[in-house]
Amino acid sequence: MARVAVYVVFSACLAAVPRVALAGPLDDLQPGEWYEVPSSHMEDVAGPNPGNGNVSCVMSCWAGGAFDPKRDRLYVTGGGHQGYAGNEIYAFDVNDLIWHRLDDPSPIASIDGTGTECPDPSLAPCSTHTYDGLEYVPPPVDRLIVAGCCLPSAYEYNLDAATWALRALPPNLGNTIGNFSATDPVSGLFFFFFHATYGGPLVAYDGTRGTWTDYGSDSWFGYYFTAAIDPVRRKLVAVGQSDPNALDVVGKVLVWDISDPNAPKIGVQPAATTGDQAPMSSNSPGFDYDPVSDKLVAWLGGSDVYALDMDAMSWEKRAATNAVMPTAPNGNGTFGRFRYVPSKNVFILVNQTNENVFFYKLARGGGTPFDGGTMGLGGSSATGAGAAPGSGAGVGGVDGSVGAGSAEAPSPASDQGDCACRLVGGRRVAARNGHRFFLGLFAIVAGFALRRRARPRALTSSRHRRVARANRSA
Repeated sequence: MARVAVYVVFSACLAAVPRVALAGPLDDLQPGEWYEVPSSHMEDVAGPNPGNGNVSCVMSCWAGGAFDPKRDRLYVTGGGHQGYAGNEIYAFDVNDLIWHRLDDPSPIASIDGTGTECPDPSLAPCSTHTYDGLEYVPPPVDRLIVAGCCLPSAYEYNLDAATWALRALPPNLGNTIGNFSATDPVSGLFFFFFHATYGGPLVAYDGTRGTWTDYGSDSWFGYYFTAAIDPVRRKLVAVGQSDPNALDVVGKVLVWDISDPNAPKIGVQPAATTGDQAPMSSNSPGFDYDPVSDKLVAWLGGSDVYALDMDAMSWEKRAATNAVMPTAPNGNGTFGRFRYVPSKNVFILVNQTNENVFFYKLARGGGTPFDGGTMGLGGSSATGAGAAPGSGAGVGGVDGSVGAGSAEAPSPASDQGDCACRLVGGRRVAARNGHRFFLGLFAIVAGFALRRRARPRALTSSRHRRVARANRSA
């Protein structure tokens, strides 16, 4: 029985420990390193083409992306005009490192004067050049927002039901070519800038009410910007290549103070910067906020990144520390296909539908579990809210490959070194604690078993009778 007890405890703990100890390639990344996900081409899960064009246009036709920290996914969709007619949503899951198609393209109902094939606009959007107008809005809205070029309005995509909903028309709507946007993790507002008759209004969408706020117009900037929000300083920041005629903003970053969403007007404040100025002349670069380093980070191509210190208004070029080289940036812009992943403390990047996905780590440290409403920024956000576990529930895609999300994830400082057989999101420190606990428990049980074996063996009643008869015979 002692042997059985040792074996049972050993087996139970051994089964539990790998669940804690197992670390994926993203967990092993060191600051400055890139990782290429093998065999991660989006086109491998492409849906049926509903009309003209090619699915490559989902990324190559002025198309962005959005990151959902609740489900740990990067979303892409796009096409437009005669480039591609499908409006289906694709999602790259950071946990299984696989692309998933969440739905099929909507049926084509009409063709407009430019040859664009569209579904019924009351049911779903046309495939479109999204530029930088694709964003995820966190709970309680929990929707993907599409406000790309030439759409009659904004659309919300329900990620659980895989359904579209037409929303209110933005005020002063122009052609929305070269738009840029960002979701504020503090207020939950979707900030959207677009061009209208060579001017540009900044508007914000409140998904809880389905309403827009107009913050007034600024001058013409150009088509080639990408935006991100610094939630600590409450700034909407856009970087890219200005139109040479936009003299007030050439060579500067565009900054809006969004600390007061009730302000009647929020005007742009062009800001000069020091350091390496390469992002100022880049065509719609990758650009997002890193809460661990407290920097806005731009990717222009190659393995270097550029970190913007918003206090010093200074750029710093950061060279990679390993030999992995991302594929070349898409000639029509990166936009939101370079995003920060809070749960892993890395950036995700994808350039073409027939190329692999890449990850990059800037700052040392682990990730932050999704906290339910601040885009996974946790204590680094302006709200000061600490990180809390999230359910991370998954969404079934049409490929049938996306299931339930992970179980409750611990905070980075938690000690998950127990031997319970449950899946946790522990990192290597938890793995070490788990091994120590297992070894200690095994030693105790083994020692108990050996002590029992060392004791004089008690006689059973049948053996006692045999021994007694033998003694009498003697």
